[in-house]
Amino acid sequence: RHVNDGDPSRVVGAWLGDSQFGFPGGVVDPAIEAVRPTMVDLQEFPHDFLAILGDLVQTDRYWPYHHDEIESKAARPLYLIGGNAEYYYGLDRFVEHTGFSSQGYVVCLRGLRFIFLTVNGVSGETNHICHIGAEQMDWLRRELAADSESSTTIFFHAPLAHTTTGSLPEREMHI
Repeated sequence: RHVNDGDPSRVVGAWLGDSQFGFPGGVVDPAIEAVRPTMVDLQEFPHDFLAILGDLVQTDRYWPYHHDEIESKAARPLYLIGGNAEYYYGLDRFVEHTGFSSQGYVVCLRGLRFIFLTVNGVSGETNHICHIGAEQMDWLRRELAADSESSTTIFFHAPLAHTTTGSLPEREMHI
C-alpha cells in the first residue's frame, strides 16, 4: 500500500491521546490486551508516523512494560510526549524509558514541521490543568520564530491553560 496515495508530499499521521493503557486497577495483562488490538489496527492503517500524546498508561508500575509493547508493534516511526500521568510518574523516568525529550522536540517530514511538547506542570484542585512551563514556552517561541514559513502542527496532551474557553483554575475539566 502507498501511505500517501501516490502523492509524495502528502503526510498521514496517526495519533492516540489519553490512551491510559493500564487503567483502572494497574493490572498489566488486561491493559496489554487493550494495547494489542489497537496496534494491530494501526498496522492495517496506512500512516507515516504514530504519535501518542500523553497518558500512555495511568499507573507508573507497568509504564515501561506497556511502552515496550507499543514500541515493538509500531509499524512506523513512533513519537511520544508526556501527559499529566507521565508528569506524575516523573519526567526523568519518561525520558529514560522513551528516549524522548521532556522539553519539546521537532520532527520535519516532507516540508512539514511537527512540534511535540510535554506536560511540565499541572494546576487546579485535582491537578488536571496541564502546563508546558516557562522553559519549554521560551523554547517554543524561539522554535516558532526561527521558521515562520513552514506549515507547523503542535502536539500537546491537553489544551494549554488559558487557551480555551473555561480553562480557568475553577473549572478543572474544561473540554
